[in-house]
Amino acid sequence: MNFDEQFKVYKEIFSKYTKYDGSVVQQHIEKLTEMDKIIPPMESYTMLLNVTKNCHEFLSKNFEYVAGYTVDEVKRNGGVEFIISKFHPNDITEWMTCIKELMDIMIHKVPNDKKDKISASYNYRLQKKNGEYINIIEYISPIYFDENNVPVIGFAHCTVIGRDFEYPIIGNIRMLNDAGEYETLFHKNFSHESLRTKLTNREIDVLRLIALRKTSKEIGEKLCISSHTVDSHRRKILKKMKFKSTGEIIQYCKENFLI
Repeated sequence: MNFDEQFKVYKEIFSKYTKYDGSVVQQHIEKLTEMDKIIPPMESYTMLLNVTKNCHEFLSKNFEYVAGYTVDEVKRNGGVEFIISKFHPNDITEWMTCIKELMDIMIHKVPNDKKDKISASYNYRLQKKNGEYINIIEYISPIYFDENNVPVIGFAHCTVIGRDFEYPIIGNIRMLNDAGEYETLFHKNFSHESLRTKLTNREIDVLRLIALRKTSKEIGEKLCISSHTVDSHRRKILKKMKFKSTGEIIQYCKENFLI
């Protein structure tokens, strides 16, 4: 599936929403614009996302500091579509699935009187202007709802969380309780499902045992295969998952609760 087809899927998620322009949140835009004048350069940026128009009603200047593209460049080249086009190709499908499921939960499973208290988060790899990929985590809270209590405009805060590493795509929804604390309503690692499509069952067994620091001989004894076969599986795992070392395997498994 090429990017045009992928972005069509993204637009279809929000295709039935009533269109809203930025005037409904003009006060937010004005306040964010004023704040943007005094916030120093840092590896985070904010935006107001209008899902009914697939556009940014506001994008902070720190996006240029983070990604290398000016706000004007983003607007001229398609706004939301331009930014999504810079996502790592290997992240797009899982990220789309994540967004669709998060929206479904927020619309259909969160009570209407609680929707203004929810916050969602997800992550992806974004390609900078210089070609480097950085890992971004995005926290987004709905601030405007349509007549059916569907969130249509959200405030997002995006932060760089790392470089040169393939983090799993993880989606979260939290809700502010009466005590002023956030409680987790939903948490899902969307990369676990794709792990099943990338690796065979045997390779997953080997992956876990490698992460437990077992030698090829020990893994072979546990799985009743030769150490040469284990080494073959190891090479395939490194290639398929784009790992550069056993250390990355261990880190990946820890972060994904595989060990």
